[in-house]
Amino acid sequence: MNYDVVIIGAGHGGLQAAKELSNNGFEVTVYEKNSPEKVSYDWRDDVEPTVFEELKIILPDNSRKTGRTSFVAPFSEKPIYMEKEENATEWSIKRNIFVLSLVKSAEEAGAEIKFNTPVESLIIENNEVKGVIIKNEKIFADLVIDSSGIDSVFRKEVAKIFNITEKYE
Repeated sequence: MNYDVVIIGAGHGGLQAAKELSNNGFEVTVYEKNSPEKVSYDWRDDVEPTVFEELKIILPDNSRKTGRTSFVAPFSEKPIYMEKEENATEWSIKRNIFVLSLVKSAEEAGAEIKFNTPVESLIIENNEVKGVIIKNEKIFADLVIDSSGIDSVFRKEVAKIFNITEKYE
């Protein structure tokens, strides 16, 4: 089975790429290891609404104007708080609800989203990523996009081959 584009993980960037690529005639399949109910994280992100306008994304229900932003850096447990300026325009959105709205947009554009379908590993031949392996089946693609997050096992898998940093600091 060949796809033009395979996207690993239903992350923000991967889902937006799925939508844009599908809108431009590519056959796109997104493989997400979790169920729709468990996709993404249960927290809020602060975003500038003009990004939604530019990308033609609807601001999700339950979005609200922000007052104070908190951020917990990876590998830390202590939140950092920042007060917003009075004329700040950021909106707070619930991340998992936002991701599900991106799933809907990608599907409407023609992308196929397969939940509960973990990618086992990459197909690497002649120092090129050629596809993915799912349930011991090889699925070849012209392009593989890793949208599986900061702790991507696939990024680590190719770090030495493609001479990229294995760990973020």
